[in-house]
Amino acid sequence: MRFEMGRSDHLTSGGCSLPIDGWVDQVTGDSRYQVTFAAGGGACCFDSIAETHATYPMLNLVDPVYDGSVSSTGDGRYSVTFYNGGGACCFASVDESLEAYPSMLLHVP
Repeated sequence: MRFEMGRSDHLTSGGCSLPIDGWVDQVTGDSRYQVTFAAGGGACCFDSIAETHATYPMLNLVDPVYDGSVSSTGDGRYSVTFYNGGGACCFASVDESLEAYPSMLLHVP
């Protein structure tokens, strides 16, 4: 599953203030992630999107890209849903859910 636009869009887009060095893909048939560099080549495999950004902090990898989201269960608790499948429940606060998964980039609606 590709999280961003194709290479030609990255290289020709006038809307970006900085050139895009690469993007993050989910490995086919896997729960891990890989980086593909706009100039060619790439690196694999990472357990989370956050780990790919931490490994290549000098690159302008397209953001935001998330591993999952946090949502209310309706009873004052919160759950985490991972985009590659599965999830975790239940947390007393949004902060607690984020602290439980510090290596993941979680979207809080």
